[in-house]
Amino acid sequence: MKETDSTIVDADILAQAQSAIATDESTALRRLSEREPLLASFMLEKMLVIAGRLALSGAPSEVVNEIDDCIRLLVLIGIEATRLGHYELWKDCAEGEHLRKIVEQEEQHEARTNDDDDDEIEISDVEF
Repeated sequence: MKETDSTIVDADILAQAQSAIATDESTALRRLSEREPLLASFMLEKMLVIAGRLALSGAPSEVVNEIDDCIRLLVLIGIEATRLGHYELWKDCAEGEHLRKIVEQEEQHEARTNDDDDDEIEISDVEF
């Protein structure tokens, strides 16, 4: 039982932080833009605004780039951890075609094992 109602746990954040650090930033941004194009576009636009304001205020370009990288990493980790937490929360509630096939296969397997027959499962019985 969870101690809180939060959908994100430490393991989600750590996993996404490790993944974000190990993955090229452009790859992480591309994945985000494939899943959530409007969110990725909004995030990148606002990041440009922040970097521009820092540059206009006189911050050296190295500092602007470092802050931009840190904020981008923070946002990507937050978004991906939230996505993972929501998946964990709702994964048992959604039923798609793939899940339906898995359930049907399990039911067929249980029916065969309950018949006291020693029929072996054939490779052709498994569907993907």
